[in-house]
Amino acid sequence: MIVKFIFAVLCGILYVIGLPFGLNYEQTSVYICIYLWPLLCVACALFTTYKAIRKKKTTFIVVNSIISVLYILITVGIFAHYSRLSVHEQFNDCMWKLYGLSDHLGISYEAVNLLIYVVLFSVIVIFHLLEVLAIDGKLKKSIKTKKNI
Repeated sequence: MIVKFIFAVLCGILYVIGLPFGLNYEQTSVYICIYLWPLLCVACALFTTYKAIRKKKTTFIVVNSIISVLYILITVGIFAHYSRLSVHEQFNDCMWKLYGLSDHLGISYEAVNLLIYVVLFSVIVIFHLLEVLAIDGKLKKSIKTKKNI
């Protein structure tokens, strides 16, 4: 029940985000979930790679270069698949894929949505934020400071 409630709240938020742009829920959902989120992942990985290059952190450069290429390939694949469809068809195609995934996993459509668009993307962004802090040496300092308290 809580999953359906959270899902409904997030759908409402997407609807409200689209209003100033004259977009309905379906359009806003497609533009944010299918296009913006993957681009945000690519941007996070590229920024982390950039920071690693600037700080000359070889391990981070290699790892984030691989992650960046992976994100770019996934994003290009997503864009190539969906760009040939109308927004309505994009929304429906994605929705039916999520329903299929929910059947396969044995969880609700709403839960799959939350796992992908909230949990997964949040984990990716937080992962890259922590990497940037580690590259800058701020993560280590923060951990040492907390140990001394």
